[in-house]
Parts: sequence; C-alpha cells; structure tokens
Amino acid sequence: MFGFGAGSIDVKLNNFNYKPGDTIEGTVVLNLKGPMKARGLFIALTALRRERSGKHTSDRTVFELKNTLDGEKEYAASPEPIAYPFKIVVPQQIPNQGQIPQIPGEVGGAVTDLLKFFVSSQQVKWYLIAKLDVPMASDVSKQVQINIA
Repeated sequence: MFGFGAGSIDVKLNNFNYKPGDTIEGTVVLNLKGPMKARGLFIALTALRRERSGKHTSDRTVFELKNTLDGEKEYAASPEPIAYPFKIVVPQQIPNQGQIPQIPGEVGGAVTDLLKFFVSSQQVKWYLIAKLDVPMASDVSKQVQINIA
C-alpha cells in the first residue's frame, strides 16, 4: 500500500510556455521510502475544459497524450530520488479556446459574438500529469499546469 508519507513524485521543467509542434522536455522525479508494486510510471499531456450543467461544474478531458516512463514492477526504495527524463511533442492540432466561424449577415454577426462569449467561458487548461499507478491503493501523482498557445 502507498500510505501517507511513503513517497513523492515531482515534475521538473525548464519552461512552462509552449506552442504546437514544440517539444516539452522534463524530468519526473520519484522518491520512495519503501518498495512499492506499481502498474507503471506515466507522464501525460492533458487538456481539461471546465463545463457547466445547471448548478454543477466539472472538468472534462478533451485531449490526452500518455507516455510510459517505466513498466509494471516493484519499485525499490532509494536514498536518493530517481529521475526519469521525458520528451513529449505538442501536436500541431490541439484543442483551443474554441474557434468560432464567422457567420455572414447582421444576425450572423450577433450569433457569432454570442458564441464567442460562451466559448470564452470554457477555456482549455493544459497540464502535465505524472503518476505512479499503484493497484488497490491511492496513486501517487503530481499535476503541473503549462501554457500552450
């Protein structure tokens, strides 16, 4: 079991601002105080959009690119953190804040403006999420927000 204080995970980056086609380079740092059986160590580039339905809000995943850094095994405790370097290429086509087509005509212009207003409230937020997937226990994870424009 991965209990309280059994270890930690972190994501180290040199940059937090990217554009489509850029390569995100970083390191996932795993620090375990005891041996741990896990399904694997993963890093994911994830885009979330906050959505409202009545009085309720939720975050919906609109994009995910997941990379395996290490496989299923027993991860050994180590006196020093273990570093797992990674590279993820930001795809050229990414979900954005919502592209609204221009609708011709006077009424079309009003509809376009209204759609822009609603889409702007549903911004996409980008994260790198590192996770040690531990069966039958809480996963150890770290989420770091980045900017992609």
